[in-house]
Amino acid sequence: TGEAVEGKISKEDFKKKLLALVALYYLLALLDGAEITEAEVTSEEHLKLGSFILVATGSVTSLADDIYSGAYSDEGGYEKLNSRLSLWDSALEAIHSFGQLLNRNDPYLKWEWDPNKDHCFDCRRLNGQVHRASAWNKSGYFPKSYDLECRGFYCGCKWTKSNGPSVGEF
Repeated sequence: TGEAVEGKISKEDFKKKLLALVALYYLLALLDGAEITEAEVTSEEHLKLGSFILVATGSVTSLADDIYSGAYSDEGGYEKLNSRLSLWDSALEAIHSFGQLLNRNDPYLKWEWDPNKDHCFDCRRLNGQVHRASAWNKSGYFPKSYDLECRGFYCGCKWTKSNGPSVGEF
């Protein structure tokens, strides 16, 4: 991003490189969360990953537009940019959480929130619930998901593995 802010790389090259990085890191997060290899990813799972990358494409375009319009070239610009980029950490963590739903061993997963953060309705309702990964996947809920009331921004929720049994209802 420093090269982009300093105008050392074209806007189009910046977007291409950033999208390639996003796609790579999203894939790695999914694989790590699911505890699988790339060869084990199904076509349906590739499609879902592609939908996450498609959403990120809009974010990459918006970021590039802001950088190349000079939004981060003033004093404190790098600090503002780093603050914005920290939101991308949450997106990567969301992909990892989603990947955990694809674990072939179908573990029990417990939804846990960060007690030091504010919580949306969905996160309050799901906190402490335990279900198999496949049941969570069918429900559509996973920590840091854009589909939560909080949109996953600054969400402190995560999965922890559990021995079961299931607790709570979606």
